[in-house]
Amino acid sequence: YKITDQTLYAIADKARMLRSLDLACCDHITDKGIEVLAEYCDGLRELNVTSCQWVTQNVVQKLAKYRPQLEVLAIGKIASEDLASLPQKFPQLIMLNISGIEGIQSSTDLER
Repeated sequence: YKITDQTLYAIADKARMLRSLDLACCDHITDKGIEVLAEYCDGLRELNVTSCQWVTQNVVQKLAKYRPQLEVLAIGKIASEDLASLPQKFPQLIMLNISGIEGIQSSTDLER
């Protein structure tokens, strides 16, 4: 199946209490689709957008705006300033997967 932003718009419209969504390797979605999903899926607590070609590092700002209550986040791109501020942007975050992001070392310390 080909998951697109249109698919995400339909999910946002019909599954507003969706709790978890794994979109890893979905190469036809963009920041806009993720933004709409985050804005309308009130129950969203877990999201995986790793290896999504058109999802940029800007998605962290959009997620923080609409879903600061995320508990699990897996992302493939992040700006260093966003990485440092993740605990403030997502105070309920209990699991963060940033594996595979170039320039980020596994020993990066996130202070609360």
